[in-house]
Formats: sequence, structure tokens, C-alpha cells
Amino acid sequence: MESFTEHSKHLKYLYIYQSKLYCHCDNAWLILWAKQQRQTEVIMGPSKETMSCERRT
Repeated sequence: MESFTEHSKHLKYLYIYQSKLYCHCDNAWLILWAKQQRQTEVIMGPSKETMSCERRT
């Protein structure tokens, strides 16, 4: 997701509500990116702590 992080340098807020994200290594970059942000406020609903994991094959 290099292009996403490159273009997000001027992003102030990112709201993620009721996403269909599931626990998978391919999605791990998003949580890591969100934790490292200082200029972007990332708001997830439900929070990343309460998101349920679905196994996808």
C-alpha cells in the first residue's frame, strides 16, 4: 500500500466505521500505520480492540 501512505501525508482525519476488515496478514499494515500516525487522527468504529476476526480462505 505504498501509494496510500504516500498520498496520506496531508490527511488530517480518517474515519473507519463498520468496515469489513478481517484479521489477516494482508490487513496488518493498516493497524500498524494507524498506530504510527502523528498528523492523522484515525478513528475506528468498532475500535480495533473490539473488531471480531473472521477466518477467510
